[in-house]
Amino acid sequence: MSESVQGICRRAVSVTTGFHRGLLHALGNGLFCLAGLAQVQPASAQQQADTEQHRRAAVAQLPGIPIGSAIGSAIAPAIALREAMARGLSAYRQGHYADAVAAWSVALANAGDDAGARSRALARRALAYQALGRHPDALDDLRNAAKFAEDTCPADADAGILDALGSAYFFVGRPDTARRCLAQALASAQAASDLPMRAVILNNQGMQLEAQEQLEDAAGAFSAAVELAERLRLRSVHAKALVNLLAITARAPALGSFESLWSRALSSARALPESASRSLVLAHLGSTGALAERSKPGAAPQASQACDEAERIARRLGDTRLTVNALLCQADLQATAGQAQAALTLLRRTLLVAGDPQLADLSFAVLSRMAALQRGLGRNEDAIATLRQAVATLESIRGDLALARHTRSGGFRATVEPVYSGLADLLLRRAQSNAANAQPILREARAVIELFKAAELRDYFQDDCVDSLQARRGAVEIADGHAAVLYPIVMPDRVVLLISFPDGTIMQRPVSVDRASLARSARELREAIHQPGVADHLTPARKLYDALLRDLEPELATRRIDTLAVVPDGPMRWIPFAALHDGQGYLVSRYAIATIPGLDLIDARSFRSSDASPLLAGLSLTVGEYPALKAVPVEIEGIRKIFGGRVLRDAGFTSAALQRELSSRPYSVVHLATHGEFSGDAARSFLLTADGELSMDRLQRLMRLSQYRDTPIELLTLSACETAAGDDRAALGLAGLAMQAGARSALATLWRVHDDTTAALITDFYTGLARPGTSKAQALRLAQMRVIEHPQARFRHPYYWSPFLLIGNWL
Repeated sequence: MSESVQGICRRAVSVTTGFHRGLLHALGNGLFCLAGLAQVQPASAQQQADTEQHRRAAVAQLPGIPIGSAIGSAIAPAIALREAMARGLSAYRQGHYADAVAAWSVALANAGDDAGARSRALARRALAYQALGRHPDALDDLRNAAKFAEDTCPADADAGILDALGSAYFFVGRPDTARRCLAQALASAQAASDLPMRAVILNNQGMQLEAQEQLEDAAGAFSAAVELAERLRLRSVHAKALVNLLAITARAPALGSFESLWSRALSSARALPESASRSLVLAHLGSTGALAERSKPGAAPQASQACDEAERIARRLGDTRLTVNALLCQADLQATAGQAQAALTLLRRTLLVAGDPQLADLSFAVLSRMAALQRGLGRNEDAIATLRQAVATLESIRGDLALARHTRSGGFRATVEPVYSGLADLLLRRAQSNAANAQPILREARAVIELFKAAELRDYFQDDCVDSLQARRGAVEIADGHAAVLYPIVMPDRVVLLISFPDGTIMQRPVSVDRASLARSARELREAIHQPGVADHLTPARKLYDALLRDLEPELATRRIDTLAVVPDGPMRWIPFAALHDGQGYLVSRYAIATIPGLDLIDARSFRSSDASPLLAGLSLTVGEYPALKAVPVEIEGIRKIFGGRVLRDAGFTSAALQRELSSRPYSVVHLATHGEFSGDAARSFLLTADGELSMDRLQRLMRLSQYRDTPIELLTLSACETAAGDDRAALGLAGLAMQAGARSALATLWRVHDDTTAALITDFYTGLARPGTSKAQALRLAQMRVIEHPQARFRHPYYWSPFLLIGNWL
């Protein structure tokens, strides 16, 4: 095989093996990450016998009581509870996690009003859910066990619960909350002198730090876990932490000797009893060896032996999930060695083994590897078929993609995006070479992009708002005969613009810049706009216009397009399209512009101003570090004069008052004039009320009080929010704001704007909205043009008018 094909194989492994590592972490989470909660280790035959003996002894303590008697009626659930708890523990130790879930569910049903028993059953069941990769379910159980519902770490929880919560939050994409829980767990274990628990928590902290690319700190945590586990003879924790540390050194050689750690990790893995734990660690070890191209000579055969041994153990245990893990490990090694065809053959066999719907996550891992290898070998049609299957698999497990969040290759986007974007890329290339049949191919490519946008938002928000909105979606393309939808598709090696027109026609246009150049221009424009009078904003504004739109202008003019709905991607989320410049004027001077998360995520019904029923709330006072918004009273009064409405202001604007109003009346417009911040973590995005921060999760729940009424919320306005510059995830939250809040549209800002300008622009927007036949996008454009035409030249700068984005339904 040529060297270039070997390189392709290595890249294919590096893209997909990160998922395998995350998967192994997830599968081993119950055995290693949460071991401190139940203090369970893989059971020997003697341990299993002891468990059964204890169970029989517990039952034998209640002899001679007729189950049908009154006392027996009370005792029967207690017996069922104890038996179910024992069955669950036995199944869990043997690696039969689904059986453990079933047994602990029976225990929970028999716990009755016994709070302690319910808590224990929930905590144990969370272990099994974690081992199955069902992290949202695990988090729900842990929340119930700890008796709380918010994203927080209960002060009265013990170290085991806190550690379990930290791991669960980590896997469901709440890194900040995970970090707080793990730090609190470590402090709790330290205060209780619980050294075994400390070792478990340190390993978990290392995983969390590594996922956030803090490799040096992660190596320190893993090293501390290894040292403590070795001293305490915690064999499972020792082996797991060693393999984690080994993987760090494979990525960052300066942090340790791969060669010496390899020998120690292999020895530690083989010291474990033959069990699910040993199979997992060996597969993890082999997978690490597959990526370690700088390992010592002879490491590859040892890695292969580790994978083979992991498979033998898995087959002897009759565990299909473990078997597939081991086979994936072997395929990685073959691909790394440049044996692409052999790896593909093995992956096809593995796919047959992973055919159970409960193993859909593993099927996805297999399919993504297959597609990467097929594409590397130039078999694009095979790759398209495989990627279609991978996308269908992802859609089937859309609610439980937590496994993909913890990977050594960068998380959800690095794991999931290549599948969707890879399929879209191949379809776009096929359409380019098949002009006669391009339209159906382009429609499929657009559908794939829509699926990815929905998956990305689903991952960010961690709830069902995507699915509920898709169920209510209208025909957007038919609803507005003068709007074009722009998809800038940012792929690793190129950028393509996909344009959907009202008649259903789709065009694709190659963009004259690559991803890096596009990101650089977007960053320059954002920074320049954010500093009025300091930096030149016209140069990057023209660059982006020339790259994205100049060649498209004749087509837009011919079709009499007056509204552009943009589905932003990557760095395009950082900037307002309204500020692009053609050398004569800003884009907003010719088009009304809206930002949408995707066509399938729009509830396309026109706004009728005559039906407007506004709730107007605002905060003009200084709160903590947030300055007073002195023009808020003017802003709210201006809207009230146009539409009327209920007003909550300053001390009267609390989360409780907001809840009371939203639950009592079906408001169609909710206007919140207050500070707000969007970050890369949805759990850290919030609005400010008189009584503190109102999280986006909490706002979503409040807004949904009106979501399913006959008159749902048409428009949510946040007139003083800010999105972290350069943060794709933060801008993603802003783009999905309307959907998250259960509103058809949202008006929000990318950054905080001059207070007086905001009040004037917002009032002009509502004035335009009150005119019959004026769409929300057109109303915003007219308001922005009023600022551009302001007699004071400084207000014409995009800083003052461009950060206002209309999000969602623009009609």
